Amino acid sequence: MKRIILTSVAGFALLGVGLTSMAEGNSEKRGGHHGERMAALDTDGDGVITRSEVEASHIARFNETDANGDGTLTVDEITAHHEAKRAERKQRRHERMLEKTDTNGDGVISSEEFTAGKMARYDRMDTDGDGVVSKEERESARSDRHGRHKMHRGGDKAPAVQQ
Repeated sequence: MKRIILTSVAGFALLGVGLTSMAEGNSEKRGGHHGERMAALDTDGDGVITRSEVEASHIARFNETDANGDGTLTVDEITAHHEAKRAERKQRRHERMLEKTDTNGDGVISSEEFTAGKMARYDRMDTDGDGVVSKEERESARSDRHGRHKMHRGGDKAPAVQQ
């Protein structure tokens, strides 16, 4: 009985996350790659997401999480799946950091490259070039960063959801 309840709860949790994302349909609310995820659901590329496309996506996600293939999810399987996905995201983030910071293309970040990247950020914040970052310059940089972040997260509009 406990396994059935756990399986039901896990299944509804997986479905709920996906359906909530779809219902919002706004990439600003769900993160920068929401539009890409929504477009991936549109498997036939017709610009709308059908119920069968959503169902197929959820079945695939369930099967990916069901490590032993028994048709049920345990806490350990859900945890392992989420940890693996988190590790993949972290790996991609670190690879992007290396690509951006490794200016000589040798595949590693030297102390000079690391420091140069951080000092370039400092120099951008020091808008008047006096060698000091004032409170106003910090606040301006923070405001600019938040504005760029919002623009990045907006992205393309996701396809419509069709009933």
